[in-house]
Amino acid sequence: MIADDKQLYTAVPSDEIHVAHQRLTSCIGVLRDLCASRRLQLNASKMERIWFGTRTSLRRLSSADRTFMIDSMDVKPSDVVRDLGVLLDSELTLKHHVNRIASVSTTCTGSGSCNVTSESRL
Repeated sequence: MIADDKQLYTAVPSDEIHVAHQRLTSCIGVLRDLCASRRLQLNASKMERIWFGTRTSLRRLSSADRTFMIDSMDVKPSDVVRDLGVLLDSELTLKHHVNRIASVSTTCTGSGSCNVTSESRL
């Protein structure tokens, strides 16, 4: 069995990125132990991470800040993640989500019912 859709969040000032790394590493360890006790496993290759912040604060992140290792695997960085069907980008502009919603097409028949294309499934 696989543990799916777990999310961890932490907030730190941009000059304390190491604190975020420590907190997340600790939480992932606790989560891994909890899952193992229930015969579940965490798949580090499917994990992704995102830093939220202003464009300026994100540019200040060093390559070391951007690296996050779990079980000697780099957790892949993402610029956009999906949370409860909402696409969140690193600057929280919602640009990707709005574009996705705007691209949804519907076809309405004369009876008032609408058929939503498969592209609209978020």
